[in-house]
Amino acid sequence: MAAGAVELRRLQWRLEELERHVGLGGGGCGPRKVADELVKVQVALSNIAGKRERIKILFKKIEDVIKYLDPQYIDRMAVPDAMKLQFILAEEQAIPDRAALLEQVKTLQPILDSTSIQAVPDHAAKLQRLSQIHIQQQEKRHDLTDSVKTLLEDYNKMVSFELQAWNSGTDPFPWADSAGSPTLGLTAFLHCRMENYKKTKIVEKPCPLPFTDLPADIIEMKVKDGSKIRNLMGYAMSKMEQDSVRQILFTGSGKAVSKTITCVEIMKRRLKELHQITKVLFKQIEEIWEPIVPEAGLDALTVKRNIPAICVLLSKDALDPQEPGYQAPGSFDAFWAETLKAESQGQMKRKQGGGRGAGSTGKHPRSTGGMPGGP
Repeated sequence: MAAGAVELRRLQWRLEELERHVGLGGGGCGPRKVADELVKVQVALSNIAGKRERIKILFKKIEDVIKYLDPQYIDRMAVPDAMKLQFILAEEQAIPDRAALLEQVKTLQPILDSTSIQAVPDHAAKLQRLSQIHIQQQEKRHDLTDSVKTLLEDYNKMVSFELQAWNSGTDPFPWADSAGSPTLGLTAFLHCRMENYKKTKIVEKPCPLPFTDLPADIIEMKVKDGSKIRNLMGYAMSKMEQDSVRQILFTGSGKAVSKTITCVEIMKRRLKELHQITKVLFKQIEEIWEPIVPEAGLDALTVKRNIPAICVLLSKDALDPQEPGYQAPGSFDAFWAETLKAESQGQMKRKQGGGRGAGSTGKHPRSTGGMPGGP
């Protein structure tokens, strides 16, 4: 016991010396015990050991993750035989369909490699130029229509003024001198008079349809100048696709004639085997012009105009081929084929004639087949 007590005191003394050497601070600070620091180190080591155990657990789970990510793991799962049979039957039905598509592509290969398909970019450029020319011609037509309308209005104003002058006993031609030669521009005079009028109403006279024996419930598409082709064709196609509807009638007048023809051609290309009868006629409209100032003593003017109109009957059933304006299904295909053939032959002849003319005379020949609107 005495030896153990001596050894314990020596150990305590050595510990105090160690604390004194290690824990001495600067200046008058006394020794510092390191037991607390050792406890902290022990706790940190315990935490590290615990984390190491967690890492071992994660390493064990990595094997399970790799097993689940293996594509063959799903194959090893039990799949019902009925489901496997459905998969096989689905693929069995898809393979012949794909083979049929490949056969169609192989059959269409000569057509896809033909010169007509390869020339589509050139035709697109030509179509764009033709569209520009068509737009220019439409603008010119609108200008001419407005000019003709202005002339007719001037004429009606002039006649009204002359009648008023004759009724009142005054000179109906105040712009002419004694010799009868005009001294004031007629247009300027009429424009001065037209400033006193305004158009108040347009009355379209009823016109009977140029067809007989039409069903009472026939669908009539009345095409107007402001109608939208998309709306018209959406309604018309929904009706004509019904088996109970056998006929449809398109009507349009004035500026709507071209839009009516466009609707008819669109329907003929979407629904084959349609019989057609076309009738062209004139409809009468009246424009009512009222004086702006009623107290001026001017009378109201009525301008009567005859405008072109078109009526097109399309039928799924056969129509009378002897009827004027009848067009059989598919007849426009032959017409356009002949037209394109004639145009291509004419272009080849003009090219050949141009080469001989330039070589013999040294001058470029005069072109007789230029595009409308060209120089």
